[in-house]
Order: sequence, then C-alpha cells, then structure tokens
Amino acid sequence: MTSLVEKPTVLEVSQSSHTKYRPDIDGLRALAVLPVILFHAGLSVFSGGYVGVDVFFVISGYLITSIIVAEKKSGVFKLSSFYSRRAKRILPVLLVVMAATSIAAWFFLPPKEMDYFSQSIISTILFGSNVLFWLQSGYFDTAAELKPLLHTWSLAVEEQYYIFFPLLVMLLWKAGRKVIVPTMALLLVASAAFSVWFVSRDPVGAFYLLPARAWEILIGAMVALLNFRATNRKFGNIASLVGLTLIVIPMFLYGSTTALSELYALPAVVGAALIIQFSMPGTIVYRLLTLRPMLWVGLLSYSAYLWHQPILAFAKIRFSHDLDLSIVVVMVALTFVLSMVTFRFVENPARRAKAQKSYYVMGSAVAGVLVLGCVGYLGSSTEGFPSRANKFYSLEAQNDEANLWYKYTVDSQSSDVYRSASSPKDTILVIGDSYEFNWSIGINENIDHSKYRVISATYLECDVTFNGGRVAAAPKEAKYIKGCENLERVANDDELLKSISKILFVSFRPFEYHSNMFRFELLRYLQERSGARLYLFGNYYQFDSIESGTCMGEMFSTFRGAGACLEKASYPSSKLKDYESTSSGVYPEYTLVDIVDLVCGYEKDKCPSSSEGVPFMLDWNHLSAKFVKSIIMDISKSKRESLDELGLSDLFR
Repeated sequence: MTSLVEKPTVLEVSQSSHTKYRPDIDGLRALAVLPVILFHAGLSVFSGGYVGVDVFFVISGYLITSIIVAEKKSGVFKLSSFYSRRAKRILPVLLVVMAATSIAAWFFLPPKEMDYFSQSIISTILFGSNVLFWLQSGYFDTAAELKPLLHTWSLAVEEQYYIFFPLLVMLLWKAGRKVIVPTMALLLVASAAFSVWFVSRDPVGAFYLLPARAWEILIGAMVALLNFRATNRKFGNIASLVGLTLIVIPMFLYGSTTALSELYALPAVVGAALIIQFSMPGTIVYRLLTLRPMLWVGLLSYSAYLWHQPILAFAKIRFSHDLDLSIVVVMVALTFVLSMVTFRFVENPARRAKAQKSYYVMGSAVAGVLVLGCVGYLGSSTEGFPSRANKFYSLEAQNDEANLWYKYTVDSQSSDVYRSASSPKDTILVIGDSYEFNWSIGINENIDHSKYRVISATYLECDVTFNGGRVAAAPKEAKYIKGCENLERVANDDELLKSISKILFVSFRPFEYHSNMFRFELLRYLQERSGARLYLFGNYYQFDSIESGTCMGEMFSTFRGAGACLEKASYPSSKLKDYESTSSGVYPEYTLVDIVDLVCGYEKDKCPSSSEGVPFMLDWNHLSAKFVKSIIMDISKSKRESLDELGLSDLFR
C-alpha cells in the first residue's frame, strides 16, 4: 500500500511534464469510486452513490484539458501522442477485465443474456456501449445491474467526448482564450439545456448519451481553462467544504430513479469543481483527500471501477440477487485485490511504457481488441452459444418453442394453421399486456376452431385513451406500432365486437399491477359493447421482480433444471382469491380462472416446472408458450367439471 501512494508519477496527469501532480485529486477519485461500488453492491445507505460517476466526469474534463492546454502552450502537443496516451491509459486493464468477464460469462450467462453480453463486448471495444445500453433498455430488457459490462457506458461517453474535444481546441487555439473559453461555455450551456429538454422525452437516453452528459465534462474543462487558483486559505477552506458537502449529501439522499431526472448531477458536479478549484494544502478537504487510504483507493480507482461491476453482477446472478453483508464484503475485497494485481502488472507498466515498449503495449492492445471482437461477434451471431443450455433447455425444445411462435396470429381465421372448414359462430378475444402473446398461442393450440374464431390484441406499451366512444392507442415506441394499431382496429370494429362471446384477459399480477390503469376502462368498454363474458386468468408461479434474475439464469447459476426456478418463485404466495379484495369495484364483472388451483392446487411439489423439455418460464415472469399449451391441455382433459362451472368446457377440444 505504502509504495502505491508514494509514486504520484504514475498518475495520468503526470504523463505530461507540463502539469503538476495534485494528490487531492487522487483522493477525489477515491471519493467518487467508493460510493459507486457500494451503491452497486446494494447497500441502501448509498442509494445515490452513482453520482460518483459524475464526479469522475468532472475530474476527467479537468485533467485532460489541463494536459492539452499545457502542451499547446509549450508547443509539444501532438494529436497522435494524445490518443496514444488515452489508449495506454484505457485499453490494457479494460481488455484484461473483459477477457476475464467473458470466461465467467460462458459459465453463468444463459443464451439470451450471453447474446446481450456479446453485443456489449463489441460496443465496448468500439466505445459505443452507452448507445447499446440505451437501445437495449425497454420492457423485456435484462435487469441493468445483472449486466457485467454495464458500467462501460461512462467510458464510452468520455472517449466519444475526447474524439472531438482535442480537435476543437486545435481549431480554436490560434483565436486565443477570448474565443476558446466562451465557446466551451456555450457548449456547456447547450448540453445542459439539451439534457433538461431530453430527459422529459427519453430519460434513459438522457442518462446514457453524450450530448446530455457533455456539460459535466465541460465543467471540468472550464475549471482548467479558467486556471484560477485561490490563494486565500480561509476562503478555499469554506469553498472546498461546500464542494464536499454537495458531493456527499446526494450519495445518501438520492434514490435509484433520481438519475432519470433533470440535472440530478448538478450538485455533485459543482461540488467536484469547487474542490478542484479551491482545495489547497492546509484546508480540511485537502487533508482528508490526501490521507493515505484515500490516495491508495484513488490510485486503484480505474481498475476498481472496471472490476466491481462484473464481480457484483456475477455474484448477484449466482446468489439470486440476494447479497447479504458478508457476500458484499467479500466481493468488495475481491474487487480491490484484483485491482491491485492489474494496477501492479498491467495498468502501471502500460502507462509508464516508453519508446519501444509502447509499441508492445499498443500491439498487445490491438491483438486483444481483435480477439475480443471475434468472441463478441461469435456470441452475437450464434445468439449466445445456445448449445450451452442443452442440459437445461435443449435445442430441440427451443425449436419446439420457436415453432409455436411461428404460429402466432392476431386472427385465427387468417391463419392456415387454425382456419376451420366450418364457419365459427362466436369469437373469443384474448387481450392483455405482454402475457397476451404466449397465452394466445397456448389457447389457440387447444381451442375448438370449428366453434370459435380467436382474435388477440395487446395494449403493451400503448397509451390508450377514450374519446367520443372510440379507442385510441398511441405507441410509446416505434416497435409497438403494429400492436397498438391492431388494438385500435379490434376495439373500434363494432361488427367484430358483436361477435365476441368471451373475453379472456391475461395480465401480469392482475390484482397487484399498478401500471396500465386504463385497462379497467378498456375492459369495461369492450364488455359493454360486446355483451361478452369476461374471464380474468390468474398467473402461474414467477419471481418477485426483474432484479431477481431470470429462470434461465437461475438454472445456469445452480446447474439445475427449471425445478430450481419453481422453488425460488414466490408468486402467487396464496390463492388468488386472497388478492381479489383489492380489485373490488375496479374491474368490470368477471369470472376468475385460477390457473395454479386448476393445475396443482397450490401444492408446489405437485406443480409442473416444464413441458417436453421447455421450462415453464425463461425470464422472471412470462410463461413459455409450450408450457401454456401444456397446462391448458391438462386442464381441458382433467378438470372438465371445473371448466363446466366456469362456463369454459366447450371452449377447448
């Protein structure tokens, strides 16, 4: 430890002889990285620890701008040297961590997650992972904290910024300070304004993308450009203490969703700028930041930042997201042990490499990029090396599931698979959220199509409104246009509605789900115009939340089959009728179809967990189509009396 803090020359800022080493900035790095690690470890007291990333942005903006300006003044700045230093700073440790993470991913990540991970490998080495994670965010996205390379989004933001920033400085340099400073200030204000505007339209995009983040780095750049250092120690003491307060308070007061609000990072960013500007020897903040433990963590901060996310992500996958304090302590300790190793044998030698050794470093980095790029391409092109799942979910079973999806249709009369020679008299409407897809498949596979035509519709990611007796369904994203248009077509087709005799409603936890509140009015609208009987289908077993991981992930991490998922599943915890009181007077009149009761009477050891090799679910809550088909078939054969009581006995073959 001692040797680490006695060698300030290894710092990035000291790579230019024209800048002066500041140990307090190393301490500020420690103040940034520790809360980030503890936040990702799940310690609730650090609920806003993610603001440490915003502090990093300011530090980076300050240091890089200081180097560029100092070298430009001395006439020694070269763009090739700048990018070479960035590569030696960023790539060696990043590639080592990515290689180790890829090996772990082979054993712990099921095909779908491995596919996503493979895409993140490619985007990370291209410094575009922030764009990928933005594009991947959505309804069916894997829980963010379970993505091993999620944290590389911040590296992508910085490197995208540093593609353009040196070029802009070079372009404006001859115009002098009177042009450079106002230009940077204008860009800062423009980025902050864009962030405020964009966050109301796409909060996830505002979190990940450079245009909405550049203002944070530019604040650090402005501190370097203004180059003002206070000499009054008393004033510096007060200003730096204010800065420390602005950083620390959000770490404890912010919640997990605060990061999606307007300029949430402003206090921490201003705080970091104040410390950089006014911390000086003799001030309280300077003394705190230059304590040896802080300097030690600061020197390891880059390696620690890279290691912590994959270590914690795999720990959460292995231990089903439930990390008790002892596991957290071990994982954090492992983070710093690996950080010391990579700092000593990779990061430090690579940054200090001179002349001939630099060619070896860059050559190794290029080779590493090519190898990892090939790994990422193979993983993505094969959709996550699906053969690894044969033990739990064979390729044959996967193909069976896929074949059912090929049969999916919004209107059975338009499908050769389900069309009957006779003309059915009644129509069945299957409607719901994301559950509608697999339920519609399972119902269509079992229904008597000589008697019934099946229409399916989903309101998934539709903004449903009612105006003048008509239904409007505006898609929230482009990929949901088709589904929302179909919902509008069905809901506004009076002739079709008159033919509907039964409405089968399928939804995520229908008595607890507080999203899509318009569903009550939508169901009432459909029931009143069709005169149909409404059936509310209760759900099968599922995990508590998306943070609990996926069933496939559970099978991989426990090396067991779908029975492990059923054991972990906690919903429904008792008969659905216990939940019905919460829906009193909200849903229109309905008949409850308690699936778990019909299948296995809530005796978990008697409840099936798969059908013909297909697990009952693959993610954390959606049943597979094959399994829905299986349980509907079982109910239709073994529970005829119960179906008679429900008025559904004639529905299935």
